[in-house]
Amino acid sequence: MKLSLPQRGDTIVEVVIAFSILGVVIASSYSVANRATRIAQASRDRFEATQLIQQQVEGLRWIRDNEGWTALLGQLTSGGSNPDSFFVEASSGDWAISKVSPGGSACDPLGVSSCVTERYYTYSIIPLSSAVITSSTDSIPFKAEITWTRLGGGTDRSVIYSEIVRVD
Repeated sequence: MKLSLPQRGDTIVEVVIAFSILGVVIASSYSVANRATRIAQASRDRFEATQLIQQQVEGLRWIRDNEGWTALLGQLTSGGSNPDSFFVEASSGDWAISKVSPGGSACDPLGVSSCVTERYYTYSIIPLSSAVITSSTDSIPFKAEITWTRLGGGTDRSVIYSEIVRVD
């Protein structure tokens, strides 16, 4: 007499279905994590871009507050005309306006004659067309613009419109 033991186990179909479900769950989790990483990187890039461009605006204010309105106007109009664009750079603890791109080359991403490329950011300050800078100018409206390369391709851009006003 043969004893037959009950055979228990999963059929191949059940195993395939279980692995399929597991694969879908893992793929979905990866997709969500990848998307979250891209969003976090984009947020960090935008924050850093905002900090860089805000630093440019603060540099203008520093020149106005520490060297005076006349010195600010003098730096902007040196060379005899209003600048198409410029940037502010720190030099020995002081801020100064520069109208020439580092290395003397133009920055094509912004289409302006003077700007800075730092890591993958390109920024510049552009006086608005209504800004005619003379010795009697009491305010200078401008836009501070920054562009950068996004993770995964493409570019992004942020613009701050502001005005620096005479305070003395």
